[in-house]
Amino acid sequence: MERDIYPEGPFPDWSGDLKPGTGINVVPLNQNILLNYTGPPGSGTAAYYKISTYLPKRGFVRYKLDEWIYVSPVNKPYFDLTISQREELQNKIKAHLASIANAISDLELGEHDLRKYKEYMDYFNKIEEGKKLIKEGKEEEGKKLILEGNQTLRSIFIDMVDVHTGEGISMRSIAIRWPTIISDFMKLNDEDIDPKKIAEKLQVTEAEGVILATKNKLFVEWKKMFFETVKNRYQRLLSLVNARRASVEEYKKMVKPLIARYKMISDALESPNLRATTKKLFFRPDAQAFSIDFMRIWAWRPILPYEKYRPPTESPSTTISLEKAGFTKKEIEYIKKIVEAKGETFKNEINALPIPKAVDSVLRDIVKRIEKKYQVIITPYDVYEAIKELSSYYTYKIEETQTHEIWPFSPYFVFLDIPIMRTMIKLPNGAELEDFEINTFKAYLKTQNIILGHMLELKAIDKKLEKEIGLLLGEFGLLEGKEVEISKVLSSEYPLIFQNGGFEQMSLESSEEVGKIKKTYKVEKTIQKFSSILNNLGWQIAFFAAKTPYEHAFKDRFTKFYFNVTAIYWLEIIGLLNSHFKVPL
Repeated sequence: MERDIYPEGPFPDWSGDLKPGTGINVVPLNQNILLNYTGPPGSGTAAYYKISTYLPKRGFVRYKLDEWIYVSPVNKPYFDLTISQREELQNKIKAHLASIANAISDLELGEHDLRKYKEYMDYFNKIEEGKKLIKEGKEEEGKKLILEGNQTLRSIFIDMVDVHTGEGISMRSIAIRWPTIISDFMKLNDEDIDPKKIAEKLQVTEAEGVILATKNKLFVEWKKMFFETVKNRYQRLLSLVNARRASVEEYKKMVKPLIARYKMISDALESPNLRATTKKLFFRPDAQAFSIDFMRIWAWRPILPYEKYRPPTESPSTTISLEKAGFTKKEIEYIKKIVEAKGETFKNEINALPIPKAVDSVLRDIVKRIEKKYQVIITPYDVYEAIKELSSYYTYKIEETQTHEIWPFSPYFVFLDIPIMRTMIKLPNGAELEDFEINTFKAYLKTQNIILGHMLELKAIDKKLEKEIGLLLGEFGLLEGKEVEISKVLSSEYPLIFQNGGFEQMSLESSEEVGKIKKTYKVEKTIQKFSSILNNLGWQIAFFAAKTPYEHAFKDRFTKFYFNVTAIYWLEIIGLLNSHFKVPL
């Protein structure tokens, strides 16, 4: 178990990261073993599936935490099935990313045309709104809107239509003779088609009036045709842009499973640590046909010692407020925003775990370590969801768990850490064998707060995968060396233009109880020393009840009750494997 995330202890000498009573994360020395079996091809794989199906029957929840594979090129059939498949996925991902890029390019072109025709639609819409206002008796406002729309359309007609009628005919070319002809044209209404009336209205010559009347007739006809063209073109462009926008999102959805599959086939040579490990193998990758794959299984379930020490709560259906669960006011407010944003009703309560105050200083410390390792943020809502998930296992109905053992309402867990390395070896004479190794198989005794930490680490692994996928799809970017949502990058560069959408992710606040824990630890250590002196004198006296939520008497409680229960499950798995590989008793 990685100590950089999970504090260990307490130990018989009161050492370790965990102070007595604040939590337990201990593996007994006699429940720590290296197992190695060799059998025919498929025997190791069958053993893996036996363990995976056996654990839920005994009430364990199980997760596959980590995996990688290494195949020597000499083992060509298997190499082609795995590594070449990974390369095929690479090519498919590249093709999909190219399709996304092309779709985005097409989308931008469509949006450009749509914006242009939307402007035209706005001009015609002003005219229609003006006509509607006039009918409603708001003549002044209506005429103003009609004038604004027509003035713009007349400008478009002059710049884009009339200018192409030819030299000496277009208004721009004859403006030398009649300098005010363009401004005069802008003053006309659609009804102005009589040259004499136009000449009188604008105080111009009759010759200019004839030209203005002709141009105005052309404008009215053009406006009718242009309106139908713009309307139809806008409808088609809007449909096209929406389709392209949907296709971009669909392409992203299509490529995400491919990237996930690609990430799942984890080549050992990608990691610097694993590359160094493969150099130490006694196999010859260039001369021997073999393959190695690794997977780590985590499994846990609560245990009930033969003599229960101190039941914190009596029923798994008890609900408590989030304050009593250990959340701060700021964190509760954050959880409320997320819950309400999902359309759910926030009740500020949650099913109580065996230790009601689930969010303690130990869990907060673990969260900070997880965030540092995986470079993600574990929010209060993530912790809230983890507590809900863990509490749901205690409240299973009997009919829902006919083939599973019901969880006892206990804050103490047996935690099985099963790192499996499977090696397939093909000898030169054609014989094949499979080596199955667990190095090392451990049965931990853990408390509720440590288990919640494991659940949050699994959440962090999922978040990291989503972030890696998002980076390839442009949904994430780099800001100060960290991967963040692209909206944050934009709002950081141009805070006055781009607003960071959604809720700002909030990390779980740091522990505020370190001083209390240290104080409790000093008191408990003094009591332990005094009790040890009396025990040596033959006086068995129970001095004070522990002020902390978990067990604190290592020699009296851990070794006599809890470790005996964890040993049962540890021995069951070993017996299952020995039976599978026909190991003689």
